[in-house]
Order: sequence, then C-alpha cells, then structure tokens
Amino acid sequence: MKPRDIVLGQIHHRETSPLPFTLGFEQGVDTRLDQHCGTGSWREWRPPYIVNVLYEAVHKAGKITLSHCSGNVADIIPDIIEIGLDVLQSIQPEAMDPYELKAKWGDKITFWGGLGSQSVIPFGTRETIFEEVSRLCDVMPRGGGYILGPAKALQPETSAESAAAVLEAFLEFSGHRAHA
Repeated sequence: MKPRDIVLGQIHHRETSPLPFTLGFEQGVDTRLDQHCGTGSWREWRPPYIVNVLYEAVHKAGKITLSHCSGNVADIIPDIIEIGLDVLQSIQPEAMDPYELKAKWGDKITFWGGLGSQSVIPFGTRETIFEEVSRLCDVMPRGGGYILGPAKALQPETSAESAAAVLEAFLEFSGHRAHA
C-alpha cells in the first residue's frame, strides 16, 4: 500500500469518528517545514499531493490541519496558508517574532506557541514569564486564532520555579485561575 493511500485511509477513518478533530502532519509528511532545504527548494519540492489530496481531504472531512515546524519559516508562511494549513505549531520567538507573524498573517492561520522555551522560560524571572504570557494572551488572539503554549517542550535548564510560573501564568491569563 502506498503512503498516500494509508494517509487517506486514516482521514476516512477519522472522518467517521468524533475524535480527534485535527489531523496533524509531522515533518516527514508535511515536507519538512523547518526549511533545512531553503525557501527556493521548498517551493520547488513541495509535493502537489498536499495541496490536491491530503489537506483537501482533511477539510472535506470537516477537520483541520496542523503542522509542526522548527526554526524560522516566515518566508514560506504564505505558501503554507495557500496549501490549506490551518494551524502552525510551534512559533519559536527565538527564531521568529510571533507578534510580527500575527500582524502579517494572523487572520489567515492559527499560530500555536510563542513563549520562548529557550529564552523566557528557562532564563526569565517569574515576572518576565507573567509579562510575556499576558502580552501573548492580549495580542495574539486578536483577529484570528491562537493557541497559547511554549514554543517547545520545557528544556532541561528550566527550573521548577519557572515551570510553575508558566503554568500559573497560563491559568491566570487564560481565565482559569488556580485554586489555592
């Protein structure tokens, strides 16, 4: 069986199931959005089956598409919007300015991430973490979708205090205050 047939079979299976409502394409399937090949190569290599078959089938099934990326993919965001990507995860502020991305394309695609897992979280103070989460919650949802989250998994150098501050800030600024 061809990989395309396997993926389409999964889409059909999930079409009849109430969960999950999202079909994610990881880097191996979504043509490595991390741009190791460069923008020109991405545009040349981008497989037409994503445009013509996979994303279309996902949308036809009433689902949304989600893809993970690493690094700076700002130059190809118009391309991934064009092929029908609904959610771009993970927005790394160390590589791309989430607020600039939101201003340019936030009404066309949902961004996921934005809190620096390699900067603010491990090296910021509790106050810095709270300030950045507050700003993300204030700016990023405007005019379109946003999923609050760290850019990546918490890194080994993240202290327990910083990890707790992230959780507390997420709860506070998302409207779900922690109970004492």
